[in-house]
Amino acid sequence: MTMLALVGVAFAAPHGPTAAAGVVLAPSVDLGSATLRPLVGPVVEGGYQIGDWVNHEFLVQFTTSFGGVDYGDVPLNGGASLLTIAGGYRLRLDLFGKEGRGGVSPFLGAGLLIGAGRLGMNTSSDDPDVQQDIEDGDFANKSESLPFLELHALLGVRVHATEAIGIRAEIASSTYGGITAWQPKIGFDKSFGAPRTHTAK
Repeated sequence: MTMLALVGVAFAAPHGPTAAAGVVLAPSVDLGSATLRPLVGPVVEGGYQIGDWVNHEFLVQFTTSFGGVDYGDVPLNGGASLLTIAGGYRLRLDLFGKEGRGGVSPFLGAGLLIGAGRLGMNTSSDDPDVQQDIEDGDFANKSESLPFLELHALLGVRVHATEAIGIRAEIASSTYGGITAWQPKIGFDKSFGAPRTHTAK
């Protein structure tokens, strides 16, 4: 009964789906003999949020990013890719609530995502000696599955577009599985539930 009461209280607050899409921008990564050049690719996420000023958001995120590979100072043909899928929780604070002030509310947040990733590498060199080295070093053809853990911090602004819909522009600083990355995104959320009890001018 207590759990049902808590669920009832939670869904008395504004609640509804969220979605966002943007770009992953990760720096170069030192792999020892080889270096991954900066990784770039899309990020999409969807979830469900509960709250007005304080928002609890449960989400799933998918990313895929690509970059070139250097062996020492030698650029290799082909490149590398990183694919991730993860789910988790984010706490977001809308500083002026869903209605905002003049329809605008800055927000900040932090979250944790847990899932799986796959690092793929398909490279070659026109230099026979380099080609032999990258084959010996397992940089020529590689496909490795790995656990994925992401911690991120979020800053952005929400525009109260209609009574139920908000448009968000945000940027996240992400660990991206151990690689510090930036994720600028555009998103939206739709709210159902209790009417607002405050008035924003």
